[in-house]
Amino acid sequence: MNRFMMAVVIAVMFMAGSAQAAGQKIYFAASAGLNNLMEIDDSGVTADFDPGYGFLFALGMDVGQFRVEGEIGYRSADIDELGIPGFTGPGNGDISVLSFMANGYYDFERSNSDWTPFVGAGLGIIDSDLEGNGPFFRVTGGNTNVAYQFMLGVGYAIDSNFALTAGYRFLGTFEFEENVLIHDLNVGIRYMF
Repeated sequence: MNRFMMAVVIAVMFMAGSAQAAGQKIYFAASAGLNNLMEIDDSGVTADFDPGYGFLFALGMDVGQFRVEGEIGYRSADIDELGIPGFTGPGNGDISVLSFMANGYYDFERSNSDWTPFVGAGLGIIDSDLEGNGPFFRVTGGNTNVAYQFMLGVGYAIDSNFALTAGYRFLGTFEFEENVLIHDLNVGIRYMF
């Protein structure tokens, strides 16, 4: 994980230097919202979740209709039900998911409009940690996996530097047995430097 963080820092420093040299705009984005983690099934042990919350922070570069960014996210949800082979019942505990993503966006810029729809995709790493208690058993575990995400939404320009955003994203892992799948609805801000 430390090597990945070092790579993110180097990429951001390179991106900032390249943007200044090319006259492109650097931006900071932050958003918060609700998420729905899909049921996790790991070798017969299942966990179902209540709706949760999440926070996302990104530093990126706007190059016209395209944007590239590095993003750090945190999501959490409480456990609703836990199951083991032959039994499923109420559970308590939670799951937390920390993500490190590299994203690319395409902005559908329209003349004479402050509204800008966008689509995007990302690739990175997530680290998940699950701790839960069933009626007579305890489940703990965590994993670090390669992840992908797809985003769509809209931005509203308050002025030339500041925009409000709203969007949906789907985040998943390439792990088939213990696949983490998350649906997010977020609202946020984006500030161009």
